[in-house]
Amino acid sequence: MSEKKRPYILQICGLKNTGKTTFVRGLTTYLSQLGYEVAVVKHDGHEFDLQSYNEDNFLHYKAGASASVVFSKGQWLCVQREKRSLESFIEQFSDFDYVLIEGCKNAAYPKVEMLRKGISESPVSNPKGRIGCIGDEIYPINEPCFLKEDENLYEKIIKYIA
Repeated sequence: MSEKKRPYILQICGLKNTGKTTFVRGLTTYLSQLGYEVAVVKHDGHEFDLQSYNEDNFLHYKAGASASVVFSKGQWLCVQREKRSLESFIEQFSDFDYVLIEGCKNAAYPKVEMLRKGISESPVSNPKGRIGCIGDEIYPINEPCFLKEDENLYEKIIKYIA
């Protein structure tokens, strides 16, 4: 019996407005175009705001439903009131090729931290698992620092975890 493969995991962390979401979107596109299945888990340390969503399932959720699902022929979305661990989401996506985690800076999975001049110029994440930082310039830190404008950035980062 063969052992079930685990997906490659990469955390993208950093302070607010350092470019995490932009990087995750770009890396997701890059990996998807190479034919990989990618799952993204986003952590919101401030509880996300459903006020701006007005689809029926969110209206049901805001009305007090413990869970609300919307689905169509090829996709679904669930909002549920339940405490879960990061590990439970990774396990849920264990059949995917990559799981990208936006946030969770204190976890110890392989990670890159986003730096940005005037916002965060030195790492604040758990150093365990950190493979380097990505910034708008090369910052004087004691680990690899990649330029976010490098046209080969995604390829370079993936080599660290694959």
